[in-house]
Amino acid sequence: MVEMNAGEVAENLAELIQRNRDDFPDEGLATVTGLRRGDVPATNAGFVVTLRDGSEFQVTVVRSRRSRD
Repeated sequence: MVEMNAGEVAENLAELIQRNRDDFPDEGLATVTGLRRGDVPATNAGFVVTLRDGSEFQVTVVRSRRSRD
């Protein structure tokens, strides 16, 4: 098993949400942008979820525990 860092986990979650955005309630989800790729100044791993009404939500991913291997 390959250990992933917080940035890799954030990118995978963002891609998963983006691929399934049509399942979002009321088709309100417009885009999901990785913090490293977007115009959001950030040093943390994460992504920004933008709704069709212009609202934005920043999701930050932080490792809470390392694997025991």
